[in-house]
Amino acid sequence: MQTNGAFYFQPFAFHADFASFPSGHSATAGAMAMSLALVFPRLRPVFMPAGVLICLSRQWVGAHWASDTLMGWGVGIAFALWLAHIFARRQLLFAYGSDGHLCLGERYKTVPMTLRALLRGKLIRETKLEAAVEKACPAKSNLPSQTMETQS
Repeated sequence: MQTNGAFYFQPFAFHADFASFPSGHSATAGAMAMSLALVFPRLRPVFMPAGVLICLSRQWVGAHWASDTLMGWGVGIAFALWLAHIFARRQLLFAYGSDGHLCLGERYKTVPMTLRALLRGKLIRETKLEAAVEKACPAKSNLPSQTMETQS
């Protein structure tokens, strides 16, 4: 009996040897590469090859066949593009240009600011949001601060 050869196929075997299509690592790499390439279009030549290298690494270590990684890459990219189009319809981060192509929307400008603030360990507060909260709930602005003070 032939086991796990190149052309061996067992359709309903619920075993790890037969559960590698599509590659989850490649799908994640494709989705992440495409997402970053859409948000940071100038760095697309860096993100896409990095995602491809992750997919190829799955083949190099012998975890997947080429078809597994190719399908995983395609699933990941398709999911990222689908989600970007959903965001564009709702005008969240993406928008449609005058020619109908997907492009970055007006809210994209807040992404680099948010990333910089997160890297610095601070939260960005939007003044408009704070003003709206104070107008809607004036009693909340009079509450004491939630920070804890240490005594020496």
